[in-house]
Amino acid sequence: MMSGVEGYFPQLSHLMAQSAGTLVRSPSHSRRAEARRRLARHALWLAAGLSALIIVLMFVFDATE
Repeated sequence: MMSGVEGYFPQLSHLMAQSAGTLVRSPSHSRRAEARRRLARHALWLAAGLSALIIVLMFVFDATE
């Protein structure tokens, strides 16, 4: 084995630790508040749309019974 070269698993664990740190720390972009509001709005629309879809599917499948 070559000296001075890390193995696969130490490199992988280091990369995973770096990625986790990037995901956990607070964002540094100047428009993060706008992005947070947009994400909340999209999440609300998605939840409302999925709820409506579930209700429609319940009525459709119940009507066939």
